[in-house]
Amino acid sequence: MAVSPYLRICQFACFFIAIFANTLLLYLIRIRAGKSFGRNNKLYYFEGYKVYLWFLPPFVLFTIWASSIYFNFGPTDAKRDYFRNVTMELYDEDIDKIAFIAPLYFTRGEDGKRQFNVLDLYGAFLSCNIMSLCFTTCIVCAYKTYKKLNDFSIQMSKRTRSLNKQLFWTLGLQTLLPCLTQYLPVGLVFILPLFEIEVGKAGNLVGVTCCLYPAMDPLIAIFMIDRFRNFVFRKESPSTTKSSKVSAMNSDSSAGK
Repeated sequence: MAVSPYLRICQFACFFIAIFANTLLLYLIRIRAGKSFGRNNKLYYFEGYKVYLWFLPPFVLFTIWASSIYFNFGPTDAKRDYFRNVTMELYDEDIDKIAFIAPLYFTRGEDGKRQFNVLDLYGAFLSCNIMSLCFTTCIVCAYKTYKKLNDFSIQMSKRTRSLNKQLFWTLGLQTLLPCLTQYLPVGLVFILPLFEIEVGKAGNLVGVTCCLYPAMDPLIAIFMIDRFRNFVFRKESPSTTKSSKVSAMNSDSSAGK
């Protein structure tokens, strides 16, 4: 098979890094966030059974995405004939002996005119809309954070304002990361065939870039937020932690009055 073993190694490495990093981030949020995010925080939305409700939106989007890919991009005789030479040249595989999923937006008839496949086009449209929805959500959250951060009518302590800036830059980087690792490469894979541009072996990199996202995303929060970073590198003493918590609570309570 022509697929490089280094791609598989990278995918497995990203998988284990993602599990470790996300577990560490959840642990840090649980034990280090607390009152440092202010008295009017929204952490109660993550208490008890409520934490499981946050898995519903991504689960619904995943179900829609997976169902669309399965039913709209499934193998057909026309796709087998179209991709037969491609799989043999690139992967040295007989397409009749392997499982595959691929979009085929149109074929050309004997007169050279395009004959569009509605299901494949609908699947690409649905996938691109899901990515657009996720990206729009990140942009809206980043804008609202930036607007609140620069609203000087809201009284904040230095500690709270500093934390908000860290959260803003964290959100900004976490918005840029999926653009480079998911939206851009996956979007190109869907869009380029519409213009009859062959992706070739470069399509294999999409599997790696998508694996990089869950591995790198929690690391941004861990290293950008000083309370998390200092805890990981053991730079914050227990006395400093207590005093910072008390000062943040007092300043926020006085600002609220």
